[in-house]
Amino acid sequence: MKASRMKILRVTAGKRQTDLGKDARIGQYKISLIERGLPPTQDEAARIAKALGVKPEEIFLAPGFITTNAFETPNDEWQGGSRNE
Repeated sequence: MKASRMKILRVTAGKRQTDLGKDARIGQYKISLIERGLPPTQDEAARIAKALGVKPEEIFLAPGFITTNAFETPNDEWQGGSRNE
C-alpha cells in the first residue's frame, strides 16, 4: 500500500497523527481515516492543509486520493461529459 500524500507531508513535518489532529482540530482517528482514503470535508481539508503549511489541493487532489474537485463552488456544477475536456 502506498502512503498518502497527507501522510508523507505529516511525517516529513515530524508530526504524529495526534499532533496533526491537535493542530487541525480533528481527532486522531479521523486523521487516520483520511490518510487511508476517506475524503475529508472541505473544512477539514482546509484545516489539515493549514496545519501542514500547504494548500488543500496540494494534498487532496493528488492522483489516487480524490478524483473529483471537492473544492468547487456550487456554481461550478458539472454538466456531464469528460472532466478532462
